[in-house]
Amino acid sequence: MESIKIIHRQTNHLYLRLCADGSIRITAPTGLSHSCIMDFLKKHQAWIQKRRKMLPPLPTYSYKDGEKHLFLGRSYELYIKFSTKNSYEIKDSAIILYVKDDTVNKEILFTAAMKNELNIILNTLLHKWCPIMKVTPSSISVKTMKTRWGSCTYQTKRLHFSLDLISKPMPYIELVVVHELTHLMEPSHNRHFHKLMSHYLPEYRKLQRDLQRLPKEFR
Repeated sequence: MESIKIIHRQTNHLYLRLCADGSIRITAPTGLSHSCIMDFLKKHQAWIQKRRKMLPPLPTYSYKDGEKHLFLGRSYELYIKFSTKNSYEIKDSAIILYVKDDTVNKEILFTAAMKNELNIILNTLLHKWCPIMKVTPSSISVKTMKTRWGSCTYQTKRLHFSLDLISKPMPYIELVVVHELTHLMEPSHNRHFHKLMSHYLPEYRKLQRDLQRLPKEFR
């Protein structure tokens, strides 16, 4: 049975998104009946099947020496080296994990390294865009998100970002940052929201389409 997530929001339209793992996300107006949503889904079955065939396979990783990983849109080779403490380094086209011994969980160390790198980038982008857009989040967090690139809690002004963004080129990370900052001004994806996005990032629609086609590093 296919995975379908339905999200109800204050919007006037139905939106359908096919996620990188083949699952479906539908954003629907608050109060719209389940039968109407299912009718909408049935009408788009041909499109869903066509797009699923275009999805790249989800990678699996063992975090061993020589393995390839995506970092800011480029392929980096992973190296494991022994050291007196657990740490990491990124240089040239290499991600180096320094481990005390073979018992260290390399996946956890790698994930922590990527989370740290993404936090640095996010803070840089927020420093750029918050004065331009005249909004300030109360906090930001990075976590694994299966179906979203980011989210905004409008009431508390908290922003959350998908860890997988660290595998994407910078323009797509910037797109998501501007998207979530825009939600601090407009919580729904209505006409006003899209007008604001067009003002700050005129090419945002193309970036959004292209982002959905990029392979996943984390899931």
